[in-house]
Amino acid sequence: MSEEKVTLELVGARLLTLGANVQDLQLRLTSLESRFTTLENRYGVQEERMNRLIALVVRIAERLDGTAADDRIKALEERLRSLEERIGPAGAHD
Repeated sequence: MSEEKVTLELVGARLLTLGANVQDLQLRLTSLESRFTTLENRYGVQEERMNRLIALVVRIAERLDGTAADDRIKALEERLRSLEERIGPAGAHD
């Protein structure tokens, strides 16, 4: 052990310093908690947006999937042929 004397003033000063350090840590932790809460909220909003976007993509894919899309394309081709029969092929009037 060292030969320094421990005085009541020294102990008091160290306790005050320790108390200030604890308060500083509490403020920092409170600030971090607030930031994490903000990030969690933002993440939740982004997650909801992504869920809606995925649902939209799935609906579009379902509409374009299988025979339904083929039937629509065939129907459009038939309408185009019908119009061409009435007015002639595209570019014929140029």
